[in-house]
Amino acid sequence: MLVAGTAAGQVIVVAASPILTRLYDPEEFGVLAVYAAILGIIAMVGNLSYEFAIPLPRGEAQAANILGVSLGAAVVVTAASALLVWAFGDRIAVWTGTPALRPYLWLIPVGVLLAAGYRAWSYWAIRTRSFSLIAGTRLRQGFGSVGVQLGMGAAGTGPVGLILGQIVGQVAGVGSLMRGARSVSPDLLRHVSWRRMRWAARRYRRFPAIYSWAGLANGLGLRSPALLLAALHGPGAAGTLLLAERVVGMPMKLVGSAVGQVYLAKAADLAVSDRAAFHRLFRRLTVRLVLLGGLGAAIVAIGGPRVFTLALGGEWGTVGTYVRILAAMYVAQFTVGPVSQTLAVLEMQGVKLAWEIVRLAAVAGAFALAWLRGLDAVGTLVVYAALSTASLVLLLYVTDHSIPRTPE
Repeated sequence: MLVAGTAAGQVIVVAASPILTRLYDPEEFGVLAVYAAILGIIAMVGNLSYEFAIPLPRGEAQAANILGVSLGAAVVVTAASALLVWAFGDRIAVWTGTPALRPYLWLIPVGVLLAAGYRAWSYWAIRTRSFSLIAGTRLRQGFGSVGVQLGMGAAGTGPVGLILGQIVGQVAGVGSLMRGARSVSPDLLRHVSWRRMRWAARRYRRFPAIYSWAGLANGLGLRSPALLLAALHGPGAAGTLLLAERVVGMPMKLVGSAVGQVYLAKAADLAVSDRAAFHRLFRRLTVRLVLLGGLGAAIVAIGGPRVFTLALGGEWGTVGTYVRILAAMYVAQFTVGPVSQTLAVLEMQGVKLAWEIVRLAAVAGAFALAWLRGLDAVGTLVVYAALSTASLVLLLYVTDHSIPRTPE
């Protein structure tokens, strides 16, 4: 159900892309790419990783207080991001090579607060197995994002239309998640108190102390390529990368994220009751994701530049080239992302942090090598895709060997 809702929302986004590419040019998509990258990096730690702990406790009262801590953390991180934008807004626009972004940087704290709120409430829905609610929000996010971007693009508003659509595409449906939580757990707020929240914050302190750093490294590893590509090769190259992500990479990531949320709920139970079944679930899901992701990426990559030129317009043919280069990396992300939730279930935050540092080093090394060798945008992406894929395979191996085969 959750995968279907997510996939439907992404079908809407992909189907609208041929229209959007005729309303916005690559440079405007490049402004969106840089905004989304900055927002994505901060939003990865928007709840200080306390949201991952929401599905874990057996008692509802303890989980409710973790939810409160997670939402409180969102307010703190939002305030910090607002201070960052106020102090370094001009420099951010210069460093990323996108001066057109400067008037819209104030939307970053807004996006952080809304995205972090959605993330916290969605993990409560995971806890209560309210997957139909999450599926509904994913569908509304697709409609909302496309509606805003098409409407504002037709009005000629420029990149702000893409940015506002991006925000809607991340947070639409948070109200329904909140109402759903109250209907499933009518006494939810009665469980929450400052004393219990402090206890919950201490009990799960390893999540902000370690896992949030892993989340920050994850955000940098995933989002910094757009920033670095814009800085090295201009916003047009970053916009092309964003569109490749939009029509291929992001749908695969979001469907994989939906699978990972369901896997998290099931794995949290099996980790306590049946470790052998836990490992079988991990192996079975991994194989299925490789097969499904490989088939999808192969179909899209075979089409190549010709298909994308025809579908998106003459100036967007490079998108097909980018997709071919990144296809193996997309399959690895689609496979490893969901099953890496295993480390959260086992509370192995240190392992996750170590790998995120390795992956971030691989990304930084790829762009540094490309810069030193004077590679163009295509050559840069080849190096980046190869090193990123290798780091994802390493995480899969480590995760597989982290699951205990015998009961505690």
